[in-house]
Amino acid sequence: MNQGQPGTIGDYELLVAVGAGSQGQVFRARCISDRNKTVRYGQIVAVKVFSCAEGGRAAAAHMETTAETLRSLSHPNIVKYLDSFPWHREWDEACCLVTEFLDGETLDARLSKLPRGLLFEEARSVFRQCISALSYAASQGVVHRDLKPSNIFILRDGSVRLIDFDVARRETATTTSTRGWIGSFDYMAPDFARDQGFRGDQTSDVFSLGACLFHALTGKTPFPRFGQNAGIE
Repeated sequence: MNQGQPGTIGDYELLVAVGAGSQGQVFRARCISDRNKTVRYGQIVAVKVFSCAEGGRAAAAHMETTAETLRSLSHPNIVKYLDSFPWHREWDEACCLVTEFLDGETLDARLSKLPRGLLFEEARSVFRQCISALSYAASQGVVHRDLKPSNIFILRDGSVRLIDFDVARRETATTTSTRGWIGSFDYMAPDFARDQGFRGDQTSDVFSLGACLFHALTGKTPFPRFGQNAGIE
């Protein structure tokens, strides 16, 4: 994507798109620089590209806050931050976040193939790791705010990572990592509906994780599905 070098962005060669969402597109990529201080040459990574062309400074600030949140967390069950940088070309502008590349599938993808849910032993292993990650994040003053099966990633070896901290809130920060964040009704704590000023806390994260556990054990959400996302200002 750099001029004269199609298919690259910054120090990374984009290999294939592996996901997309409201906040950006995710690519499997390879580091092609031997001068990068945090990523070795040839290392396979995930690069999330946030379009900043329309959002301008606010979009760039959003990405930097997300990067700062991930930089502040170091836990085996939380996706690992590696790098972040702005990117420009002619009329195109993006903010990029680089994390470890995860080989496996989300809990959401796994449950789509298991209408009755996971076996108890597998569910216990997955959620013990989630609880460990969530407890650590809370100790660092970070509230995830969007826990759902698609943000719980199960690697091929059975280890788990919490991913997508785009709407996380840091208790030490003056702003959240989004301007009006997107949550998921099916797993959202009722506090968000009861109190318009509620911005999420450790208790609401625990509620959301409990809703995920219910889904994992039964194959269905604890309440009738809304079938849409919630916009919370």
